[in-house]
Amino acid sequence: MEKFKPYLVAIFAAFIYALGHPNIINILIPIAPIIGTTILFYLFFKSSNLKQNIFSLILFNLFITLFSFHWIANTLVEFGQIPFVLAILANAFYLFLFNPYNWFILGFIYFFKKQKVALNSLHSLSLATLSSLVEYFFPQQFPVLLGQPWIVLSEYLGLASLFGLFAFSFTSYLIVFEVIRFKITKQFCRINISFIILFIALNPVFSSITKTDSIKEKKDFNIRIVQANISNYLKLASEAGEENSVESVLKKYQNLSNQPAPRPIDLIIWPETAYPYPIYRDKDNIDKTVLPDLFIDIIAKQKADLAIGSYDNHKEHTESTYQTDSNAAFFITAQGKLSDVYQKHILIPFGETLPFGPLNELLAPYVQEMAFFKEGETFPVFQSTTKKGIGFISTICYELLKPEYIREYLNNTKSRPDFLINMTNDSWYGDTVEPEQHLFLTKWRAIEFKLPIVRSTNTGISVVIDENGKELQRLNIYEAANLDINLKLSNEKENFQLWYKKFGIWAFIPFILLLFLFHLILLKLKNEKNY
Repeated sequence: MEKFKPYLVAIFAAFIYALGHPNIINILIPIAPIIGTTILFYLFFKSSNLKQNIFSLILFNLFITLFSFHWIANTLVEFGQIPFVLAILANAFYLFLFNPYNWFILGFIYFFKKQKVALNSLHSLSLATLSSLVEYFFPQQFPVLLGQPWIVLSEYLGLASLFGLFAFSFTSYLIVFEVIRFKITKQFCRINISFIILFIALNPVFSSITKTDSIKEKKDFNIRIVQANISNYLKLASEAGEENSVESVLKKYQNLSNQPAPRPIDLIIWPETAYPYPIYRDKDNIDKTVLPDLFIDIIAKQKADLAIGSYDNHKEHTESTYQTDSNAAFFITAQGKLSDVYQKHILIPFGETLPFGPLNELLAPYVQEMAFFKEGETFPVFQSTTKKGIGFISTICYELLKPEYIREYLNNTKSRPDFLINMTNDSWYGDTVEPEQHLFLTKWRAIEFKLPIVRSTNTGISVVIDENGKELQRLNIYEAANLDINLKLSNEKENFQLWYKKFGIWAFIPFILLLFLFHLILLKLKNEKNY
């Protein structure tokens, strides 16, 4: 039994870790991932058997994969038409892709153990720094970072707009390694513990400074999010041109869009690829683009701007199947003119492109079922025509999970937008926990950039999140309805509060370097290896 104890502990650690994110048993404990990670890493420190540690990590990842990411199998069946048994096996293989940076961290710990040096405070700081850097920059389609569960306390995370999620992951890892160090050496570092306490204490202090609830002068903007709840089968059939399916989809969107509203609507929003046909832009003069009568009818009835997800066609007559379309967001004014288009920049591998760079074009003729969308290049700010002075930007699907991309977008705009739209289609995932997980991860962008997020989805969850990360209103999974809400938009201009937007993780790196400096000075003064 003693032989299997490390593996049972690894599975227990995985269960604890999984409770920090939306999961199948619907229990959410923000501190759980820190506890689970501490247990796992302590196993790595205590065991000198590398094979045992590798197998423990495999079991840790496998449990979380099956417990929290079982929806991958649904996606493979729906999206890739893979037999269910093979989809389950492929889902299990995700254990090698979940938190891939943990393999690097295992390597870091193994290196420290090989050096046969006592775990001191400088080592704790070094491991926390390495872990948070690898975690932040390691490429992932669905990034799950150690600091993310802090979002449950979003209204009190005042340091988020200064230092971003990275600072919270760094602090989480520092807690992990300080607890492990205390467990092993029965010592703790006053510098590290003081930093952790100060970081936690300063968050609510800065939150009271950065909150915009108290600002009296705010701009009113009335939006309508249309969640038509189009099944994945119906959506695909309509995109394939099946006449009855097209009629059914468009009628749902039209009827919902034209329903009476409690107040005059300024902007109606449809989700990602809601309109099943490509839109052929006039390449010489965008506002002369011929738009479907459906759009004109809705605009005429509601006298509102319209933002929709659809396909932006680049070539009207071509036999090529390579990058002829973009997954795009179209902004149509209340005057019935196409004003601007945002084309999705970050494409989903094996769904919207292949990850083979220049080889993609050569492979395209042999992979007919792949869309091979063209990547976007511009960063438009859409300007409301119903309320002057109000502008917004759009992202599509998983793009909102990439903080560095949102930084790039905002730093490439001439004027600060008032809010951010995220158009998404989560219908691929079925009745699983994925939509809640997806939403959970997006909330960080609201508090990092102090921007309200308007999330428009096909089958749910459509939601409005204020700049403090708080949900204002939502439509749940499989609801077919409108979400009508009056946005109170801040007139506040950019200031020091948005350091993270300007500098990224470099806003926080000086504080880590300062910690290192304190450690080196005190180590030299005390001349104690175990300090």
